[in-house]
Amino acid sequence: MPLQVQVERIDYGDGFAIVDGWVLAPIAFFSSAASDVSLATADASPQRVAFGFERADAAASAMTVAKSMRAVLRGHWAIGDIDALQLRGQGWQLAASLDGAAHTAFAAQGLIEQFDDERLSGWVFDPAAVIGTAKLQLQLAGQARVDVTLTQPRPELSFLWPDQAPVYGFQIGWPDLLRALRGCDHEFALDAQWPLDVVLTSSGRELHRSLIQYAPDTRGRLERIDAGRARGWAVDATTPDRPVRLEFWVDGARYHEVLAQEPRGDLAARGISDNGGGFVVGLPLGASDMAASVPIAIRRLGVVAVLGQADLPTTALPRAARDSRLLLAQLPQRGADTAAGIAIVVPIFNARDDVEKCIEAVLRVTAVPACRLLLIDDASTDPAIGVLLDRYDGRPGVEVHRNGVNRGYTATVNRGCLLAGDADVVLLNSDTEVSTGWLESLRIAAYHHRRVATVTALSNNAGAFSVPEIGVDNRLPDGWSVDDVARAARQASLGLYPSVPTGNGFCLYIRRDALRCVGGFDEQAFPRGYGEENDFCMRAERAGYLNLVDDRSYVYHRRSASFGDQKQSLYESGRQVVEARYPEYQKRVGVFHNDPSFLSLRWRMRRELSRHRAAQTRPRPRLLFVISTQTGGTPQTNRDLMDALADRYDPWLLRCDSQVMELSRLVGGELRRVESHGLRQRLSISLHRADDYDDQLADWLVRHAIELVHVRHIAWHGLGLTQVCRLLQIPVVFSFHDFYTVCPTIKLLDAQGRHCAGRCTDALADCSAELWPASSVPPLKGRFIHRWREMMQAMLADVDACVTTSPAARDQLLSIYPPLAQRPFKVIAHGRSFDRFDALAAAQRRGEPLRVLVPGNISLAKGAQLIADVAQRLPAGQLEFHLLGDPGIVPSGPNVVLHGKYQRGDFHDKVAAIGPHIGAVLSIWPETYCHTLTEMWACGLPVAAFDIGAVGERIAAHGGGWLLPLGLDADALAARLLALKAGIADRRRRIAEVIAWQAGEGRERSVSAMAADYEALYGEVTRRRRAWPDAQA
Repeated sequence: MPLQVQVERIDYGDGFAIVDGWVLAPIAFFSSAASDVSLATADASPQRVAFGFERADAAASAMTVAKSMRAVLRGHWAIGDIDALQLRGQGWQLAASLDGAAHTAFAAQGLIEQFDDERLSGWVFDPAAVIGTAKLQLQLAGQARVDVTLTQPRPELSFLWPDQAPVYGFQIGWPDLLRALRGCDHEFALDAQWPLDVVLTSSGRELHRSLIQYAPDTRGRLERIDAGRARGWAVDATTPDRPVRLEFWVDGARYHEVLAQEPRGDLAARGISDNGGGFVVGLPLGASDMAASVPIAIRRLGVVAVLGQADLPTTALPRAARDSRLLLAQLPQRGADTAAGIAIVVPIFNARDDVEKCIEAVLRVTAVPACRLLLIDDASTDPAIGVLLDRYDGRPGVEVHRNGVNRGYTATVNRGCLLAGDADVVLLNSDTEVSTGWLESLRIAAYHHRRVATVTALSNNAGAFSVPEIGVDNRLPDGWSVDDVARAARQASLGLYPSVPTGNGFCLYIRRDALRCVGGFDEQAFPRGYGEENDFCMRAERAGYLNLVDDRSYVYHRRSASFGDQKQSLYESGRQVVEARYPEYQKRVGVFHNDPSFLSLRWRMRRELSRHRAAQTRPRPRLLFVISTQTGGTPQTNRDLMDALADRYDPWLLRCDSQVMELSRLVGGELRRVESHGLRQRLSISLHRADDYDDQLADWLVRHAIELVHVRHIAWHGLGLTQVCRLLQIPVVFSFHDFYTVCPTIKLLDAQGRHCAGRCTDALADCSAELWPASSVPPLKGRFIHRWREMMQAMLADVDACVTTSPAARDQLLSIYPPLAQRPFKVIAHGRSFDRFDALAAAQRRGEPLRVLVPGNISLAKGAQLIADVAQRLPAGQLEFHLLGDPGIVPSGPNVVLHGKYQRGDFHDKVAAIGPHIGAVLSIWPETYCHTLTEMWACGLPVAAFDIGAVGERIAAHGGGWLLPLGLDADALAARLLALKAGIADRRRRIAEVIAWQAGEGRERSVSAMAADYEALYGEVTRRRRAWPDAQA
């Protein structure tokens, strides 16, 4: 048979080559023998040849015809490698001519054809995608990517690949495209003014680009809200017979999707729809962090345009049922869980970089005591894993175990559960990255109920456990770390702990009692994973246990490509086993999509992210400051500290007056009340604690994601506060601004006004407790004082660090409570930031009295009786006390001028108007700082004071005044003050010392400097709390 074969072009791809050319043969050849013709190289199997159109350019005759030919050969060649080809038929073969043939790289072909009926369709021709060496994707808006699977027959393109079914088409629904887009940007929606840029790619190479506009003609209304539901209707004017998919937005964030398919005869009667179009959608769970009313809106799925909107009073939102007593009742108490602890089991197989990131994150942020890290290498083939694990082997609390042969995931985690002994277990994938507070949160969730088997964290990329979008890889916001997103999730959380049929092994906390009851994972049915945790959780559920999701913990998941192409088949195989064993499983997993708890937690996460985006902020750690009184130096300095830290922390405030607890938050420079709680019974000095105080505190600490508690004063609060924090793994810094913890007299003065230094004096009368009703105070001196200190010492035992403002105060406290020396005990002086420093000390004029400024609330402890006695004894015209503040018992008279109370910001102007010569601090107790001394120095006044406490220390260190012996009577004090009137030169020296203080410490010891000291202490406390404190921060 006379044949001529000419190869014109060979396109080389990854795993294939496409040969194009023509064959000149008798006419009969193409009608009889052509179907059995193949093309082959010496090293590749023959592939069928397809013949196409006639080639007029070939030299045919009346008896012959030339037709195009194409064959797709399978194999791996470099461009130009093919230098010989044979055309083969039944019993014959013929060498093809390659003379002049072009050898080129294959270029895939594809087209995005149309976007209609909420679907994007097109086609791709790329043999590499069929062979498995290429990946087809759509790139959306320059960021999101959606895998493309060719499922649609396209017969008109069958010529592209002979001997292959022409399945080159694809269709992807708008919801799938939108889900991918929102994995990159949870707020994404199409605007009619801005088309969507879509690029079709094969292994990253652009095949086609198209701009898609989506502006459906939708009509609708949000009609009413009642019984916890929003109702209305929506119809597509173009296709009124099809239900419209809608989105329900609440408080600026997307809450839920709903299909408008409820029967609406009224719409049909008006010709708007064919009968459907109505929708009913539930409302999200409300919370105390919401405004009095919030906007709600209905939109078409993925579209910016609003169909209907309204303002919704937040009182209409349902609230999550909550019993604050459950948390502390179930959580293991001190010592009950320290022996067994928690074992973190990380199964490892290759992926060295992921493994290192996983281990380092665990070591860096885990802060639960009695914690072990078990690293189990399942016979990795990468030698770098062995080198890496050797680095951690032998480290305290870290164990490295190696399987001699590859046993598979399930057997490896079972081994880890056995190695853990009696401990609870956390299974952690080696491609995860944990974040601050992760294990503390999981542990709290695990003991939220007495019958919990497993707890799973939230993640960026863990299927049904992903937030804010389910089932996609949620990209971290630009510039955010994993800790940032984890903190946002925790702060957005309501602590709902939804119950689910299954957990997820990427981060799965398992209680030991459940393991004992249910047994380990099924190695036979799920040897390589993919279904083992589902089976375990369903067994636990049938045994009466709960599987919970911890909506307060977040673990980043890279989701490495373990098992490669086998992943889908392993997943399908595991799913079939689970569904065969548990017929209820498929129905149960619907909770991930429709349960109000899941809808609310994802909505709150979107809302939190949107708020930070709008404000261009990142989440800050939440600090809770605890105070009692609302007046005086302590609350004022505390507010200074809160304001100074607000750019780095999110400051909250807890106050209690012994009966009502009030929680506030500093927002925009203002304290806003968040919640309050009335105690069932008023706190008393005798017990100084209450169970409902502890329960409510625990609920607030967990629900509002408090990361550190700073107790500024413990009066009127429950002494269980520090123990609650210890149980919840929240560090506590405790400040001593007086001596309340030593004695409820606070100032360590006995009934005769004598300083006792914390040792009961021989005075016959009993001492008075300053902040408690006298009728409620037990006999104090020599009796209840011992019980008082027992209670205080127990409370202080759970404190991580202590702070006071003077060395003398620290020494006094350590003399009473020596164990405080076993933890950080810092002296951090108060800071003040003044707009200006003045020199307001008036020059002494001949014949005028010595004007002595005494600012503050002048109690007996601050020398009120002495001032009154001195004023009474001296004749008029020698000395004047100018009392600025509350004068207490001091009456106005010839030697006393009362100026009334003042605001802190007005102090300088008040002093300038008075024109004092000197100032005085006549406290007879060891003050721990004294703000009025600072304020008078800022005005340029030298100060006379008794040599006791911080006041004595400060004047001794800086000068700027005169130290008087403690215990002076009125006559002696008057003589000392009058001597100062005569010593004008000495007064000038003291004023110069004050000016030097202003130029030095006065300027340097600002509120910012104080805040920096506290920030350093908070960091130190946090580091000391870590299970591995030497890990790199």
